Amino acid sequence: MGLLGYALAVRAGKTYEELLIERICQPLGLNDTVITLSPDRRARLASGISLFGLPAMNWDLRTLAGAGGIRSTMRDMLVFARANLSPDGTPLAEAIRLTHEPRFTVAEHDDKNPTKIEIGLGWHITTTGDGRQVIWHNGMTGGYSSYVALVPDKQLGVVVLCNTASFEVDKFGNEVLKELLAIDPAGR
Repeated sequence: MGLLGYALAVRAGKTYEELLIERICQPLGLNDTVITLSPDRRARLASGISLFGLPAMNWDLRTLAGAGGIRSTMRDMLVFARANLSPDGTPLAEAIRLTHEPRFTVAEHDDKNPTKIEIGLGWHITTTGDGRQVIWHNGMTGGYSSYVALVPDKQLGVVVLCNTASFEVDKFGNEVLKELLAIDPAGR
């Protein structure tokens, strides 16, 4: 993803951050999603904690920023999740739908594997035996972890942001998702 981001930026004649803001953040109203932190944003940034429980330096992935250099807020991530659940209400509807289309199959559903796992454009797509599709992505850098999962047929999304590098974030996000699916008030 870092190399792809770099190549797209070079092709556009802009920095990756300029391209990100112009093509994704501004159209979706993500006003606090950037790569370069202003003094105000730096002051609001939660300090990162490493896998070993020690203070972590922020990763500044200049050239490969597409592989984990984007910083955002919970508000912006929820707006992004909503846009992915209801793309028709956004100026990026067609592009968002294209990112959700499977491009590569990692594992087929069979007697031994209850889920089908595919890759879209920047998303993992898991389809359960009963046909439920979960579109998700996670990430971790030195001091931070994130998890986003979307269930389009339920119009349900989960976003977990953590200022600790931890593999537990995925587990937590999956458990929240399971609980929300179990208590679906719409009965869908």
